[in-house]
Amino acid sequence: MKKIVFTFALVVAVCVGAAMSISAREHRFDFRTIIFPDDTFTQTLGINDFDTIAGYHGAAVNKGFVFASPNNFTLENFPNSAQTQVIGINNRGYTDGFYIDAAGINHGFLDINGSFTTVDFPGTTLNQLLGLNNLEQAAGYYADAAGIDHPYIFNNKGGAFSVITIQRVDLRFLHRWRREESWFSDL
Repeated sequence: MKKIVFTFALVVAVCVGAAMSISAREHRFDFRTIIFPDDTFTQTLGINDFDTIAGYHGAAVNKGFVFASPNNFTLENFPNSAQTQVIGINNRGYTDGFYIDAAGINHGFLDINGSFTTVDFPGTTLNQLLGLNNLEQAAGYYADAAGIDHPYIFNNKGGAFSVITIQRVDLRFLHRWRREESWFSDL
């Protein structure tokens, strides 16, 4: 009987501790609306451990920014670009993203201490960097001549690209299976 009571008390203690832990995590988030001044479109895409946010604004022409609370926007646009989207930011405040040049070509970029660098996978004309870690490794992708996207990691410290190969999977069987199981219906 003592073992059952002890086991029950232990289970209750673990459940209460887990509930308190979950409750504590739920309260650490603070939601707020961020709107670039005098604009109708603002999108935030990256955040670092210091709550500095990367994003862009502009319904017609995208312009990049970095945002710090309470309401400090710093413009960040690749020099002479037609459009810029700042997407990732690391803890050093370095950013990445992509810009569109005057010819309409997408290029990835890094901004390290105000020094902009184009990052394009060799021989391609569509590149975007989508995130940057604290080791100055940026995740991105390029589109090949057939329009197929390929993910890569760019290591800024060595200037090297590492292409990530993802095996193709035929998902048609899943569509048929879901339809047969009534999980999916064609409209």
